[in-house]
Amino acid sequence: MTKIKFQTTINGDILLFSIIDMDERARGSKRFKASNGLEVVSHKMPSIITKGTIYIRGYSQLHDDNITATKLSSHDEAIKYRNKVIAALKEWSEKAPCFQDTPTSNESHTTCSVYKF
Repeated sequence: MTKIKFQTTINGDILLFSIIDMDERARGSKRFKASNGLEVVSHKMPSIITKGTIYIRGYSQLHDDNITATKLSSHDEAIKYRNKVIAALKEWSEKAPCFQDTPTSNESHTTCSVYKF
């Protein structure tokens, strides 16, 4: 199952970002900090903030298909930041807690409970 499908475009020093599809389990999920320092947050609507936060789809479904624009200092910086965003979202899709308790179709699901009276 795809956890997030997104598109980026660089036009000079502008990074454009839009989410095409996202697993609904992530909507409203907790803040996730990737190893490269970027945080992935489900809040209101998709946006990239250059101070270290990527906002994915949140409670405002009206804005799910927004295309966001982020101005960076140069074309090279836009490329570097895009790569950082891609790495953070890849790590988020592999490690975010909202996806951890769901087995894939090839895994068995076993529940173990311990009771003490």
